[in-house]
Amino acid sequence: MKEKEKRTEKQSVNQSIFWVKGFAVLLAVILFFTVVSRVAASFTVPRVTVAEIGSGKIGHDVTASGMVEAAGERAVCTLPDLLVAQMSVHAGERVAEGDLLFTVDLEQLGEQITELEEQIAKLSLENEAAEKNREQETKKQQIEEQRAKEDYQDIVSRQAEAEKQRAENLQEAEAAKQRAGEDLNVAIEVKQRAEEAYNQAVKELEDAQEQNQAALQENMQQKKADLDSCEANVAEKKTAYDTSVEQWKALQDAAGTEDTSEKDATKAAARAVEDAALSESTDNTAQINAITMEQYERQQKQLIALRELNGEVRADAAGTVTKVLVETGQKTTDTAAVLLSDEDRGLLFTASVDSKYREYLPVGTAAELSGSGRRVEDCTVSAIEIAEDGQKVRITAELTGDSFTPGESAEISITGKSDSYDFTIPVTAIREENQKNYVLVLDTENTILGEQYVARKVEVEVLDKNSTYAAVDSSALSNGSQIIADSSRNVSAGDIVRLEEQ
Repeated sequence: MKEKEKRTEKQSVNQSIFWVKGFAVLLAVILFFTVVSRVAASFTVPRVTVAEIGSGKIGHDVTASGMVEAAGERAVCTLPDLLVAQMSVHAGERVAEGDLLFTVDLEQLGEQITELEEQIAKLSLENEAAEKNREQETKKQQIEEQRAKEDYQDIVSRQAEAEKQRAENLQEAEAAKQRAGEDLNVAIEVKQRAEEAYNQAVKELEDAQEQNQAALQENMQQKKADLDSCEANVAEKKTAYDTSVEQWKALQDAAGTEDTSEKDATKAAARAVEDAALSESTDNTAQINAITMEQYERQQKQLIALRELNGEVRADAAGTVTKVLVETGQKTTDTAAVLLSDEDRGLLFTASVDSKYREYLPVGTAAELSGSGRRVEDCTVSAIEIAEDGQKVRITAELTGDSFTPGESAEISITGKSDSYDFTIPVTAIREENQKNYVLVLDTENTILGEQYVARKVEVEVLDKNSTYAAVDSSALSNGSQIIADSSRNVSAGDIVRLEEQ
């Protein structure tokens, strides 16, 4: 019995040992696979770098290369057609007041002086001849004007006399017409009385007795004869009146016609006087020659003064040669020969940048200029101009001091406008899908392998950005949120990730 109990006890112990060993093996296997899985995850799970979201400013700094130029220039001029014997300066060279710029050929200079002397003498002779001609023309014009005035006065006098005579004739015709009218009226009255007397005699004859008819018949005949005589007188007076009326009308018509003709003659005579007064010689040769001579004399004085300086043209003030417009062996023109910077007006720097920076570069923005080991820190943006294509913006900055000279290249650095925002993140964290911006936020979740990091998608609105940082807005974000800024491999929403050790 004891042996059986001992055997049973031994079997139980062995069985316990078996299960302990099996459990140990299972734990070892689990541990092995856990280690293996974590080792595998270290190679397969993306490693990410995160940045905490927080408030900050988004600045827009602009850097561009450009050229320094003079804000203003002074032209160094001389007379045209002078042969440059030696140009002594070149563009970009700094000169002091009185420094030699170029020399003109003295022989050619002397030839120009001589040619001007000849031209002045020739114009002087022409002026003498022109003055004589002008005097003769003036006398001729004065005579013509006087004759025209005399003709005008003669016409006016004759017209006045004719007008007076026409008035008298018309007055007489008017009086004759009136008299003829009065005579006609008297004759008509006499006729009317004779007619009444005749009618009365006829009536008396009709009413008379037989014994008185002979006498009344004779009286009636006499009255008839008187009436006929009166009618003849009326006809005569009527003819005389009509004739006087026709004569009066004819005088009136003639007066109107003669008046028009005389007015035309007077107007023509007056115009002849005006023409004679305006016919003074319009030959301006003398005046033109005088002006030309004055110009030649002034040029001659300048050339003589230049000859006395041995043909040397020097800088009238210190500056930098910005342009040389004529070279040795060439002739000067009527424009400048050399352009010098006007140091009193300072310097300008110009450069072009992308138009996207326009809103960040208001006039008055501070800037810094550097180049050739030199630096100017107190520049100011003075002008912003958009190019015709709209793709570029021309920046102009004013410089102070003498660190740079016109014609030098330099680089400008401008601290553009910056604004403060509640949420700022690295610009590398911004992703885009279906024309919408989003970020991946680092989150945690429990798995069979334990707590792991997971990428979670959050849509955002980009308010502003530069090359480094972006300002965003989203109700799903808060200060302290960890944003995936970079990763070892491509990461999508829902992916398990591993935090890169700092």
